[in-house]
Amino acid sequence: LSLHDALPILHRDPLRFVPSLLELLAGWFEGVTGATVDRRVIGPMFLQNYKGMLEAGLSSPVSRHPDTYHLLYADFIADPIAEIERLHLHYGLPFGDDARAAMKAWYDDPGNKGDRHGRSAYDLTDFGMTEEQIDTELKAYRDRFGIPYEGRA
Repeated sequence: LSLHDALPILHRDPLRFVPSLLELLAGWFEGVTGATVDRRVIGPMFLQNYKGMLEAGLSSPVSRHPDTYHLLYADFIADPIAEIERLHLHYGLPFGDDARAAMKAWYDDPGNKGDRHGRSAYDLTDFGMTEEQIDTELKAYRDRFGIPYEGRA
């Protein structure tokens, strides 16, 4: 197996990625159409569409195939080098000291910090939604992969 045949899938707390994706989509639609998007309309509509896509993905044999590697975002953020090494081991690919050192140098460089340009803030109420709504609709996804809540003790 080569890395080109691998299928790693990153799983993140829906309470973090849904608002981010909604804001991205709203901005994209506004940029393409030049019209203001009613976020309160697209929020619930997107959530139902995304839930359907996740359900289709969860029922797909690909999600259980041995070539599919499920990676939790929380684990990746906690120790990215260890997670990339586990990914390589899963696929029987080499991961030597040179790779480890290069990754460490990259992560140690302040110019590569994820928040070097600041952080974005998203408000679900702009999209007519609540955290409870997202939790309810995407519970099966969170449960299936044991996705932890980010930023909660």
